[in-house]
Amino acid sequence: MRLKGYVFLWLGLSMILFYEGLMLGQNPTEGIFGYLKSHFSYFKNLNLSPEPGRAISLYYGWVGFALILTTNLYVFRKRMGILKNLGRVPNWLNFHIFCGLLGPTFIVFHCNFTVRGLVSISFWSMIIVAVSGIIGRYFYIQVTKVRADLNRDAIECEKTLEGYEKSIGPKIPAHAWRDAKYQALQLAGGHWLSEEGVNPMFITALFASMMGDIRLKFTSPSLALGMPDSARGILERFALAKRQAYFYEIFNRYLGYWHSFHMPFAFFMYIIAAIHVAAALLLGVSR
Repeated sequence: MRLKGYVFLWLGLSMILFYEGLMLGQNPTEGIFGYLKSHFSYFKNLNLSPEPGRAISLYYGWVGFALILTTNLYVFRKRMGILKNLGRVPNWLNFHIFCGLLGPTFIVFHCNFTVRGLVSISFWSMIIVAVSGIIGRYFYIQVTKVRADLNRDAIECEKTLEGYEKSIGPKIPAHAWRDAKYQALQLAGGHWLSEEGVNPMFITALFASMMGDIRLKFTSPSLALGMPDSARGILERFALAKRQAYFYEIFNRYLGYWHSFHMPFAFFMYIIAAIHVAAALLLGVSR
């Protein structure tokens, strides 16, 4: 499944959890757990309180923790030889992000939006890991292709545009094609390419790339009168390839920094979460 599908699935499940949370606080018998209690003998004695330490909180916690553990399948897929041919890495990454979003969502409802004591370290580490994971995914997309391939894509697009220019002839002046390419670069956030000696900082590159991607979601490169409409897609591919090649070293370097930031928080999260789960099992949880 593509990431967009996973995001919509996460939003839908989050809305269901939010609805159930409202029902548990206002009219428990109308919610999902109320239905389970009234129709299934296993849930007959279920305490419908959403407070931490109660049965519903326990269910949310186990599901959330299981989903967070499931995110490690992506790590195993990348590092274990026996799994290297099992599915495509981008698909595993999308599933990894989905579990990394849905797991913390269940944990938020598990603690009923209240975080105290030692477990708060695990909770905020989890939030940092989830947020930084979204940022890391963006870094990863920027360096999926090596710079040589990006430059090759840009050259191929330029050759296609030159073919258009030659086939149309003098009806469209040469400067119109140059202007179209420059405007496409501006739209995609790569306008620094025309300024010699400019070496943008990381924050500038990140902001330009993200704003360029957002603009390209809602608009397409402009064309001069007489240019074929198929040139829009070529201009967009050209501008994206040029921008990603230009910022490649920046994103590749900071992707390494991101790993150094992301992993320690994940480690703290698992250690404190394991202590929390062990304490809950040893001390017992009210149903």
